[in-house]
Amino acid sequence: MYTDRDNHISTLESLHHDHYSVQELAKLLDIGASVIEHAVFSGDLKAQMADHHIVSILRSDALAWLHARNTTGTSSS
Repeated sequence: MYTDRDNHISTLESLHHDHYSVQELAKLLDIGASVIEHAVFSGDLKAQMADHHIVSILRSDALAWLHARNTTGTSSS
């Protein structure tokens, strides 16, 4: 059985990953994957790309993007 405690532990473990998929980062931040995708394609969030596909997002890049969003007051989901 999957519990809230399991979800909490999973989220805490995710905080220590060195990179994320769009879906992982969206879940971790509790925002829509489309917000992450828009940030990548608009150039606001760096990501490793293959053709036009987002492969992964480094933790350091995600943190920099979040910091930039907080300092500019931008918030969309």
